[in-house]
Amino acid sequence: MLTCRSNLKNIGTAIDMWAKDHPGTYPAQLSALTPDYLVEMPICPAAGKSSYRLLIGSEAPGKESKSTDDYYVECSGENHANAGLGPGRPAYTSETGIIDL
Repeated sequence: MLTCRSNLKNIGTAIDMWAKDHPGTYPAQLSALTPDYLVEMPICPAAGKSSYRLLIGSEAPGKESKSTDDYYVECSGENHANAGLGPGRPAYTSETGIIDL
């Protein structure tokens, strides 16, 4: 799970770099981050593939506003159930960083 958490932080950093180069926007898909911001999309060791999903603004869990000022990246699926984490965890948000629970 530590590698997945590190991957999420790296993806978050890449999204922030994208936003600095493209003021007022986030990438529509994580694949837009490669190769300029990430050499390649990281692989979740528990899933054995890239299982990361980007949600922006009101699509993000807990967001009701239509603002696109926030992003949320999750390791989608139940890849970390053996570590006691629910579906879509761990995750990383622009507001709080890593979320495990």
